[in-house]
Amino acid sequence: MSKRDPGPLLAAGRSADVYLLGTDRVVRRYREPYAADFDARREAEVMAYVRERGFPVPQVHDADRADIVMTRVVGPSMLASIARRPWTLRSQARTLASLHCQLHAITGPPGLPAPFGGGDALLHLDLHPDNVLVTSQGVMVIDWQNAARGPAGADLAKTWIILATASVPGSRAKAAMLTAARQLFLRSFLGNVDTQAARSFLPPVAEAWKANPRTSDLERAATSRLLRASAAPKAARHRDPAA
Repeated sequence: MSKRDPGPLLAAGRSADVYLLGTDRVVRRYREPYAADFDARREAEVMAYVRERGFPVPQVHDADRADIVMTRVVGPSMLASIARRPWTLRSQARTLASLHCQLHAITGPPGLPAPFGGGDALLHLDLHPDNVLVTSQGVMVIDWQNAARGPAGADLAKTWIILATASVPGSRAKAAMLTAARQLFLRSFLGNVDTQAARSFLPPVAEAWKANPRTSDLERAATSRLLRASAAPKAARHRDPAA
């Protein structure tokens, strides 16, 4: 079986699909028109770079412009793990915060974009519970196509925006319950990171997120509401530190 003719589809994201390759490998393949925006070899290089420095990512075996072949990692996403074991929500939030801290201690390699100004930290810019896999060997971080250099606060702000604005599916009652759980997770996450650094980068990161053609109109509207709430006087924010 070759990467050009892989096995069954395992997962599908906004811009790429993941297929089984043999028994212990997968191929991540960018779909058109997204493939025109990425060179998967750059993503593979970043993954190899952070793995060499002890950060938990799958091992990369091969890459070309549209495909990355890597070791198969078996386990639910952090999001799915929380849904199955909701009592772990706070500890999972601490784990996500720890991953940010560990990643930002790594100096970004030369040549990465720096969309949010100065700073040498390596940024993931999509580090949220659906991009963390919980395995028997520990957590693994996937989907590195947005990797950049810059200030750690920008990465924290992006995660804040995603956690605060992602659509919640289901009936009204179920959506209300999941929204409450999401807010608790976000508060726990923010309680374990530099919230002031994250807040200072909310405006530029939010504008970049809204300008992304792959961001939905609902996400744009929710992001605008988050910005207005975060710009409110502190006295009006104290009830909900995630605002």
